[in-house]
Amino acid sequence: MTKANIVLPSPHRWPLMASTREMLEFALAAEIALYEAASYDVFRSLLYESVNLHIYEAELFLRSSVGRGINDISPGLVEGPAPIGGVIANLDNRARSFIEESGSASVGHIRSCRLIHIFHKN
Repeated sequence: MTKANIVLPSPHRWPLMASTREMLEFALAAEIALYEAASYDVFRSLLYESVNLHIYEAELFLRSSVGRGINDISPGLVEGPAPIGGVIANLDNRARSFIEESGSASVGHIRSCRLIHIFHKN
């Protein structure tokens, strides 16, 4: 146990800082190792989670801005039960257009995730 009033001597050798190139090489090697270790099932479950979040986000944004959902904007894009519904939010035009744009972007992300799933299907 070290007492509070005792001054510890400084270490004789300080660790050397890695160069930027060495840090980037290490980060790249670690990322490649993680990518190679990940299985297809992990990729698929992460893709499904991402798609579910985008569906929720798109449905929320589109229902609150224009009063229509994903199935009204892009029929047949998502499967499952119809949503219960939503109410158009009381927004000014600037906020409404931003939220509508965000919802449309989420629909585009859902389309791209669906294409990735189709191309990687075994």
